[in-house]
Amino acid sequence: MKDELRYPMMLIISAKKKLVCKLVSFSFLRINKEKTFILLLLIKKYSLSLHRF
Repeated sequence: MKDELRYPMMLIISAKKKLVCKLVSFSFLRINKEKTFILLLLIKKYSLSLHRF
């Protein structure tokens, strides 16, 4: 009886782990995209200021 209860719990835990991993990787990618976007903007501004001189 305990084994029957343990198996669904293991499935739920593994599903939660997978979901958390997906969320973490997704948020990490989003943060990286925003950072690269800001970096690109800074580089553009910097290159424009260099062209003025």
